[in-house]
Amino acid sequence: MGHHSNTDIMDNLEIAKKLFIEAIECVEKNQLEEAEIKFLQGHLLAPDRESILINIIKVQLSLNKTIEAKNNLVLYEKNGHKDKIFFEEIADKFYTLNELNLSKNLYIKIIEQNHCERILEKLFLNLVSLNDYETIIEYEHLTNKKNIDLQNFIGIAYAEIGNYEKTKKIFELIRPEEIKTKLNYALALIKLKKNEEAEEILQWVINNDISNKNGYIALSKIYQDRGDIKKAIKVLEECIPYCKEDPDIYINLSHYYIANYEYEKVIILDKSKNSNLKKEEKFLVNKGIALLKIKKYTDAMSCINDAIAINVNSAFAWLNKGAVLNELNQYTEAENCYAKALDINKNFHEATWNLSLIKLKQKKIEIGFEYFEARWLRENADPYWHKHLKVLKKNSYINNKNILIWSEQGNGDSIQFCRYIKNLENFGANIYIEVEKPLYELFRKNFGKNVMIRGKLTQELGFDFEIPMLSLPKFLNVDNKKIKIEKPYLIADENKVADFKKILINNDKKNIAIAVSGNKLYDAKNGNKRPIPLKFFENLSKEFNLYLLQKEIRTEDLIYLDKNKRIVNCDKFVHSFDDTAAILKNMDHVVTIDTSLAHLAGAMGLKTEVLLPWCSDWRWFVDETQSSWYYTVNLWRQNQIGDWDIIKDVEERLKNCYVK
Repeated sequence: MGHHSNTDIMDNLEIAKKLFIEAIECVEKNQLEEAEIKFLQGHLLAPDRESILINIIKVQLSLNKTIEAKNNLVLYEKNGHKDKIFFEEIADKFYTLNELNLSKNLYIKIIEQNHCERILEKLFLNLVSLNDYETIIEYEHLTNKKNIDLQNFIGIAYAEIGNYEKTKKIFELIRPEEIKTKLNYALALIKLKKNEEAEEILQWVINNDISNKNGYIALSKIYQDRGDIKKAIKVLEECIPYCKEDPDIYINLSHYYIANYEYEKVIILDKSKNSNLKKEEKFLVNKGIALLKIKKYTDAMSCINDAIAINVNSAFAWLNKGAVLNELNQYTEAENCYAKALDINKNFHEATWNLSLIKLKQKKIEIGFEYFEARWLRENADPYWHKHLKVLKKNSYINNKNILIWSEQGNGDSIQFCRYIKNLENFGANIYIEVEKPLYELFRKNFGKNVMIRGKLTQELGFDFEIPMLSLPKFLNVDNKKIKIEKPYLIADENKVADFKKILINNDKKNIAIAVSGNKLYDAKNGNKRPIPLKFFENLSKEFNLYLLQKEIRTEDLIYLDKNKRIVNCDKFVHSFDDTAAILKNMDHVVTIDTSLAHLAGAMGLKTEVLLPWCSDWRWFVDETQSSWYYTVNLWRQNQIGDWDIIKDVEERLKNCYVK
């Protein structure tokens, strides 16, 4: 009982053989599911047959059943099989499927059997994909010093771990005049932040190989890192005649055009003779971004959907689809796109940042500020100052501790969030504040002598903790009930108020401060949706004394100011926000776009009307007509994209308030 006779075993083997032949025929007909079933049936009858297991694993990988294939590979090795050719074939397949740790382990098993240069090259390429440069260096002793490709990998690996001397030594030993080696040496130097050395080498590469697209792209990125976008653009534009069929040139060039706010040029690129661009997901997304910036939302969405059709797993495409939906005020759909981007890449901090803004916009304050911390992890994040200091966290004991609060982002952000500084003082902390120079006098007036200008902070003050100003809401667990302050929290210098009253103010009519545009670069980056032409204030200027209170004035508005002498340009009177506050204190009302003036007027408790574009900044939330942040601020939103007719409603409100 329980034993199989030799006849049974022979019968099983015959059936297994028949099933094997049938399975092979299924494979030849591309009937992979049926083939898998027959191979598995055969394996049950002949479990020790290596050929059956090999084919099961191959078919399962072709069906993308990586878990099942991995389990059967373990069984294959457990049975003592270790066919190098099979291992290499399966490792290559795992690599293609992006199962990089599985392919890495198989390549290592092959190398342990035989130090083959071809497999070493595959392993090194695999390790680069994993950013595992230490393991590349571990295998350096197996490499042939005359194998240029292997030595290039070693040199790059030393650069990635920051070893300049080793990198230099490796590349100087391997055919220093060979173009591929020169290019890789330059890329390694860029990684080591030796851009001047890299630039010289890249110039040599381009001079000796005028169609070397990687040389042009690397050189352009050096100029980008220096902040010289125009020079980066020039490098790529010059190489188009030699690389016009290469989409990578156009993809990088479109990125630089966007960074330089030249959105129309991105669209023109698509009309080039390079027909491959319509198949390039990254270019299509960049074109979509450019169309978004010039408010062609339908075309932008079409481009990005085309990109997603090419690569449904492009986190970059889903991020920008969310951006288009956000501009159309379709918040739920935008949020879903950001979530999709994060499903694809959980470390995509740009998506987390955008998700935080959409949460905040919908007044989901606590989770919004939780995600808001991702701003420091973004690819082009603002500098995080004072990294050497200990970060203030929720569980920190702060009574009698010295805490540095430092400003970030725009001046309006500092004005808005400085409201929470007093909260830390109430916990018994000693507060020091670091701000940009334009805010210094105003903050010193309101917060005392412990206010410092950025860049002039001494290290001897002995801070216990630091915290960026816009991280205060998260630290203080701010929710919807803790937003609004029902009283002014910033005041103006009374002496300056009196001085400006004498030299500037005319009391024959009510006085209204206005701002119609803000920072030009910020607006260019965000599609110029905030600015309002000054001529739209013509009717108000007939009924009221208008004071234009902003530093940057657009050319068309300067021309209008010359024609309309009823509007006073306050530019020459304003040298800091302390001056702005003093002028504001003399006003009966404020009418402004979403700029720092709106926040300052709100913080001072002044009657204010804020004019908002169709898709406004997150801090004005959704559909509110009265600000949740400032008790004296009313909000006026465009009824449709680009339409500033709402200014007529503001005119009506002001006339009803003041004109008898």
